[in-house]
Amino acid sequence: MRLYSRFLVLCLTVTTTWAAAPTITPINPVVQTGETVNFNADQAVTWSMLAGSTGSIHPATGVYTAPATQRMKNVMDGCPLAPNDSIFNTKVNNLPVHAQSAIRIAQLSPIRVGFELSFPRNTVTNSSPTEAMSFLYTGANNGNYLIPQGANSLTNSTNFVVPYQIEGGVYTNPYGSLDRHLFTINQDDCSIQEFYKPYPIGSNPDCPLCNGQAGMHLPFGYRLSTTGATDAAGLPILPLTIHYEELRRGLIQHALRFTMPNGFLCSTSSCGSGEGHTYVWPATANAESGGGIIPYGSLLRLKSDYNISGYSAMAQVILTALKDYGAYLADGGNSYRFQSATDVMYETDALDAFNEIFFGGVRSTDFEYVDQTALKVSDTLSVVNPENGLVVPENYAWVQACNAMMECSRMPVAVQGITIGRPSTTLDQPVISVMAGAPAFQIPIVVHGTSNTGYSCVMGSLPGSLTFSGVYTAPASQSDSVQQTEVICSTAADPTIRTVFQLDVYPADGIRVDMGGRCSLQCFSPVIPYDSNNNYGPDEKGKYWWYDRNRWPRGYPSGFEESYPQSQWADAPDIGLWYSRTYADQDLIFPMHVPNGSYTLRLLLGEKASPTPFPPNNRVMITESQGEVLDHDLDICTVMTPACRTGYPGEVKHEVVVTDNNLYFALRRSQTFLVYINGWSIVKSVGATGRSQSSGRTIRTGRTK
Repeated sequence: MRLYSRFLVLCLTVTTTWAAAPTITPINPVVQTGETVNFNADQAVTWSMLAGSTGSIHPATGVYTAPATQRMKNVMDGCPLAPNDSIFNTKVNNLPVHAQSAIRIAQLSPIRVGFELSFPRNTVTNSSPTEAMSFLYTGANNGNYLIPQGANSLTNSTNFVVPYQIEGGVYTNPYGSLDRHLFTINQDDCSIQEFYKPYPIGSNPDCPLCNGQAGMHLPFGYRLSTTGATDAAGLPILPLTIHYEELRRGLIQHALRFTMPNGFLCSTSSCGSGEGHTYVWPATANAESGGGIIPYGSLLRLKSDYNISGYSAMAQVILTALKDYGAYLADGGNSYRFQSATDVMYETDALDAFNEIFFGGVRSTDFEYVDQTALKVSDTLSVVNPENGLVVPENYAWVQACNAMMECSRMPVAVQGITIGRPSTTLDQPVISVMAGAPAFQIPIVVHGTSNTGYSCVMGSLPGSLTFSGVYTAPASQSDSVQQTEVICSTAADPTIRTVFQLDVYPADGIRVDMGGRCSLQCFSPVIPYDSNNNYGPDEKGKYWWYDRNRWPRGYPSGFEESYPQSQWADAPDIGLWYSRTYADQDLIFPMHVPNGSYTLRLLLGEKASPTPFPPNNRVMITESQGEVLDHDLDICTVMTPACRTGYPGEVKHEVVVTDNNLYFALRRSQTFLVYINGWSIVKSVGATGRSQSSGRTIRTGRTK
C-alpha cells in the first residue's frame, strides 16, 4: 500500500510536468526582413518552424532569422498595413458559404452595390508634436497622440500651417452630423492613428472634457483593438480600404469593408444571427444599435461564378478582389457600400469603374456570406491559423518550442517585409504636377522593412531630369502641352520591390484644367473645340485647357454634364468650359511645384438652369491657398447671374503669392454643402506682392464677352 502511494505521487508529479507546455517570449513579435529575434522558453526546449513557415530558427538558441526579402500585399504611403498572413490579407475564395447566407442576403431586396470616397490620411513621425486626447467611447485609449504634419492641433482642424485632411472636410462642424474620421500614418514605425470626430474641449455636452468621440493607436502586427476603435465593428479602417497605388498597379490583395443600414444589423445576442453574438471575428465590437440579424464582422464574398469578363480592366481588378478576399461588415451606413481612400479621386479610371459596377448590374444577390471560423486563432489577433485546412495564408512564420516530452507551444511572428512609397502630404499628392521653370526639388521616398533604406529612381522620356536619389529638375520651358510620364523607384535591398507614380509637366505660362471633361450632350451649337485628346482649345486667347483625367482630384461621379440651355449661353466666350463639372463631398486639394512669384487663380463656376431658384447659401464652399482662407463663404449663386435662376456661368479670381516653390489651392466644404468646380487655371500675374489674397469676385455672365 505504501509503495502504491509513492508510485501514485510520482505519477502525479510527472503528469503535472508533462502537462506544462513551454511558455514562449516575446509574444507575437514583429521583425523586419533579414533581422533576428531571440526567443526564450521557461524550460529546456528544442526550437523549430512550423512546416511551410518563412524564415528559420536555430534549434538550440531560439534565434529566429527573418527571410532576406519579402513583398508585402497591402502597402499605403510606403508602409505595410498588416502582415501578409493577417485575415485581412488572406484569400477566402475557398471558404464555405455561411449557413445563414441566404437568409442574410434576403433581408434586403436586390440592390445595386456601390462605392464611397471616404477616407483621407495624413503623415506623422515620432518627432511630431503631441496632443492629449480624451475620448467619449474609447476612454481606455486616452493619451497623447501625434499631430499631423502641418497642423497645430488635432481638435481644431482649421488651425494649420500646411493643411491636412479630415473625412467630410476640415471646416465642417466637428461635432455635427457628418462622419469625420482623421487618419495618420507614422513614417518612422508604420503605426496608424485613427480618430472619430476630434473636436475642441467643451463641444460635447455629454462629455465636457472630451476632445473626440473615439481614437486608437494601431502598431503594425496582429493585434486587434480590444479597447475600442473608430468604427462600429472595432475593425481597423485603412487596411480595408481601396487605395490609389494598388489600383494603378492593377492588383488588390486584401479584403474591403462595407456598410449596411443599422436596421439590418444584429444588436443583441438573441438577434437570430446564428452566431450567438452581435459580432464575429475579426470584429471586436458592435454599435449597440440595429434590429436585424447580420453581425458586425460578417464576411461577404462575390460569387465565384459571377461573370466579370465584360467589365473594364479596372472594374475587374475590384471585382476580382471581392471574389478572392471579400469584404467585412464594418459599420452602419448605406446598403452594400464599399469604401475607398480619397486618393482614388486621382484615378479617373477607378471612378469610372465604380460607376460601371454600380450601373452594370452587380447586385447584392450576386454575393454570399462566408464562414471564416476555421481561420481564427484568437479573438484578439488577426493572424490566420495556417493549419485550417481550407486556405493557406501567405508568408506565415510560426515558431515552435517542444520540451523533452514533446509538449509543444507555438508563436506567430509578424514579418514586416520590404516596402517603398511616398508619404501622403498635401504638397505631394499621388500625381506630382510641375510647371516648367520650377527649380529642382526632392521627391520624398521612404523605404521600410529593411535596414538597407537605399533606393534608386528612374523615369521615362519626360523633359527635365531625375537623379537616382529622386531629385527632379523641370525643363526651363515647354510648348503648350502636358508631358506625362511614370517615375519608378526601386529598393536597393530588393530591386523588384518598387513604387510607381505619375509626374506631369505643364507649360511655364500657366496650368489650365477643364475639370468636367468633354461635353457630349447639346454641344453642337456652338461647336465646342476639343482636340483628339479631349483637351479644350484653343480658347479665345489661343490656350489649351487640359482634360482632367488621372491628373487632379475629382469628385464622384468623375464628371457631371449640365446640358445647359445653349440659347441662353451661346454668346459667352469659351462657354464649353462650363458645360461639365465635378463635385465632391470631400475637400479637393490641388498642389503643384512652380517658380516663385505671383499667380492669378481663376475658378470657373456654373450651375445648370433651374425652374426653381436655389435659395441663398445653398451652394457654399470655402477657398484656400498657401495657408490662407481666400473666401469664407463662396456662394456659387452669388457668382452666377442672375442668382442661380437661369444658370449663367461665373468665375472668381484671386491673387496667390508663392515663396517656397509650392503652390496649392483647396476647395473646402462648408458644413453640409458639397464642393463644385467646372474648371480652373493658375497663370503668372504681374505686379502682385505680399500675401495671397482675394482680388474680388469677377462675375461673368452669358450676356458678356
